[in-house]
Amino acid sequence: MESALGTALRTRREALGMDVDDLARAAHISAQYIRALEDAGYDIFPAKVYAQGAVRRMSHIFESNDGEELIVLLNREWPRGIGEATDRAAPTGSQRPFAGLHLSPRRIGLIGISAFSLVLLGFWGLRLFLFTLPPLLAVEIPAPYSRITAPVLTVAGATEKESRLTVNGREINIDERGNFNEEIELPLGANTLRFASQSRFGKTSEEVRYVFVE
Repeated sequence: MESALGTALRTRREALGMDVDDLARAAHISAQYIRALEDAGYDIFPAKVYAQGAVRRMSHIFESNDGEELIVLLNREWPRGIGEATDRAAPTGSQRPFAGLHLSPRRIGLIGISAFSLVLLGFWGLRLFLFTLPPLLAVEIPAPYSRITAPVLTVAGATEKESRLTVNGREINIDERGNFNEEIELPLGANTLRFASQSRFGKTSEEVRYVFVE
């Protein structure tokens, strides 16, 4: 099946010289999820929110500004109504399902409570799953393999707002939206900058930038 989203993701991955496993390690997601997105195998995801999260993590690695456009493609291609019959005649009379089922007020109340409990359980289960993932980390400045002529460098980007961000062990301030923009001093010559964002659950995401100060 031809997929605009799959083609876009594969093109960006190959442009970086990455195979699926490389991208999976960099984005901290399953390689199986990446293959499913590239091949339009959406039935592997338990819910669309998992696919959306995977696309956003991949777009951070691509360092592109079209993350939301990729989400639009995903929403457009997400299958609907799988397994539902079409042109089904409405049942009448004795053919109606639940025709003999008596719904008392007590039974309706129990059904409502059960449905609410399932929704609540699913909501908190999803939040726990998302909270225990490594935090998103996108370093916008500096670009990979940068050269500068002054010993002062601005580092900027975004991570999750409740994370602790460091560069080579030095803590960087994060604003209420998770953005950071701060100047650091570097010695002359080659420098390796290791960005590390640690969530409150101890999960860590890392990115490395190489900067040469002339």
